[in-house]
Amino acid sequence: MRLYIGGPVRSRSRRMRAYVERRARLALSRFGTGVVRVHVRLSDEEAPRGRVERVCRVVVAVRGAAPFVVEHRDERMEPAVDRAFDRVARQVARTMARLERTWKVAEDG
Repeated sequence: MRLYIGGPVRSRSRRMRAYVERRARLALSRFGTGVVRVHVRLSDEEAPRGRVERVCRVVVAVRGAAPFVVEHRDERMEPAVDRAFDRVARQVARTMARLERTWKVAEDG
């Protein structure tokens, strides 16, 4: 799995990069070589009423399927990253299960 982390400079501190890498590996290591590429973008965006939201946007490429995007917003970056990768892990599991069913049907057919 190739992991790319981007975003504004303040979102790419060493500590945050290490946190994102650790969280990505924890969430996706069980899928082996099925996950080809992961792009993570960390940013701050204006929210209603003058608040600032931290946004973690993850684009995942799974072998044999179209890439998909998961985005989560929170007041702090760490929970945004955690929840985004929880959703990514569930989506990868669903995608890989669907691909296995497709391959099984093709083999039986």
